Amino acid sequence: LHEDFYQVTNPQGFCLIININAYSAGSGEEERKGSERDVDRIDDFLNETKKSKELAKHGSFVCFLMAHGRKDPQGRDCIIDGHGVQSPVLELAAKFKASVCPDLAGKPKIFFVQACRGSGTDEVTHRGLAVDQLPPEFAQNPALYPPESDFLFCFPTTEGQVSYRDPQTGSVFVQTLCDYIEQFYTEKHLEDIMILVRRHMAEKPYEFRNERGEIIKYYCVAQTVSQLARQVSFDPSKAQKRSRSLQLFSLGSR
Repeated sequence: LHEDFYQVTNPQGFCLIININAYSAGSGEEERKGSERDVDRIDDFLNETKKSKELAKHGSFVCFLMAHGRKDPQGRDCIIDGHGVQSPVLELAAKFKASVCPDLAGKPKIFFVQACRGSGTDEVTHRGLAVDQLPPEFAQNPALYPPESDFLFCFPTTEGQVSYRDPQTGSVFVQTLCDYIEQFYTEKHLEDIMILVRRHMAEKPYEFRNERGEIIKYYCVAQTVSQLARQVSFDPSKAQKRSRSLQLFSLGSR
């Protein structure tokens, strides 16, 4: 019997928020003004995840990565820390695969990435971070779940396109994402919610006034790269409707 949804727990998931706002003078990067608004908005609807830090008790892992970013010499998408050190996004995500973090085996691992490429001088518009595939270096593993499974990556734009962050209100992607999850988490699963996010961002332009007083409009489309085997629900009412196969695996892994 195959269940359509990953097991829902209460608390529903563990959320890690990484927001790199300030940068040292030697990093060559500017302060990410407005990013604190994104942290506040995320915290508004995920505050329940702070009650427990034991991954084994949670049905999902959610990570927000928010920083400047660019490609390294190998062409990998990286985020940049406050001292200018680059870290490949997919190498960070690989630390949560089943063979490294057994408590997350068979559970959805969701990454929302809000990052820029390069050191653009416009604090409102930034290059977005996009990923086409998961890293190829995963070795064969005898675990029940393949190491690259159960991942979902969500980005503010497609490859090579611009993404937007307002120094007063935060990034368009994170704010829109939070609005739609908060509105529909009891009705729709996550990938359906992401369709609504993409539609909203594609149909509603981001507007700002330039130095000459002209209204400039930009469109962008969020990108989702999925390795999920089931649907993800954040509806707590589904917490008692568990998959028998997942229960057996959880017991056997202890």
